[in-house]
Amino acid sequence: MTLGSCSISEVLQCDSNHSVIKVSRILRDKNARHVLVVDKGKPVGVISVTDINNRLVAEDKDASETKVYEIMSKDIIVKDKNDGLTKTYVELLKANKYSCVIVDKGKVKGMIDMKELMNCIVKEKNKNGRIKGS
Repeated sequence: MTLGSCSISEVLQCDSNHSVIKVSRILRDKNARHVLVVDKGKPVGVISVTDINNRLVAEDKDASETKVYEIMSKDIIVKDKNDGLTKTYVELLKANKYSCVIVDKGKVKGMIDMKELMNCIVKEKNKNGRIKGS
């Protein structure tokens, strides 16, 4: 079973050159916690409310002048929709990450989190008769 067979959630996106104030408004208006940062269509980072708090507000930077790429988290995991479930789950565990970006032919399809990965792994094992119970 591959990542593409799981429920991949849509993800809000912004350009790496957007101002933090613009992204803050997206987060507020969409009631979201993070936005995927792209550069020329490729995922390059994530900006979250924590990034804004810790790297902008706490550092007394100007949100309308600061660009997203200046404060985003750059250590994201990007996986192809044809990659395997268990391998991706283990990679996320080792990296201490909760989610990863899913791409198809280089184009962002969405994100998947650890909970959905585990649900897909359990469903696959149940289907193959390897896990018994509820």
